[in-house]
Amino acid sequence: MKLSLIAKENLDEVDNDLITIRHELTRLLKSGKIDQEQFLLFTRLVKVFTSLHAGIINATKSVERKTG
Repeated sequence: MKLSLIAKENLDEVDNDLITIRHELTRLLKSGKIDQEQFLLFTRLVKVFTSLHAGIINATKSVERKTG
């Protein structure tokens, strides 16, 4: 199995996890269990993890193109 296919499957799983985390953060904000500042901090972290993961996928694809 190609590395990019494995990475793509992993990306889909991570995407689902990040969506779940975002929904949970929204629920916690609406219920008053976290405040707006905490919500913004956590959502910023989610964005960072999303960007890092996308970078890993792109690097994997690049290596595959170079190595065949």
